[in-house]
Amino acid sequence: MRRADLHILSLALAVIVYAAVYVWNPPGPKYYPLLHDWAWQGPAGQPGMGWYARFAYAALAAGLAWGVAWAVLRRAALAERPAENLLVWTLSAAALGALAVAGICVIAEQFGN
Repeated sequence: MRRADLHILSLALAVIVYAAVYVWNPPGPKYYPLLHDWAWQGPAGQPGMGWYARFAYAALAAGLAWGVAWAVLRRAALAERPAENLLVWTLSAAALGALAVAGICVIAEQFGN
C-alpha cells in the first residue's frame, strides 16, 4: 500500500465519522451568550449555542477514527497487502457523500424552524 493510500483511506474514514457524529448531535453543554455562562440546560427563552460541544465531539471522534484507521492500515501496508483502487475510491466517495449529507442536515436544522 502506498503512503498516499494510507492518508486517503484514514482521512476518508475520519471525515465519515466526523460527519456522522456531527449529524447525530450528542447532548452537550451550551454557551448562553446573554448570560455569559455554560450550562447543560439553560433558562427558558435564552438562546444557546450548542455547536461548540457538537464540533468538539465530532472532532474528537474523527481524531480517534483517524488514529485507529492509520494504525490498522499501516499494519496492512507493512504486510505488503495491496490496496485496491476500488477501496480508495469508494471510501473517498463515501466521505464526500457524508459531508454532503451532514451539510444538508445542518442547513435543514438551521433554516427549517
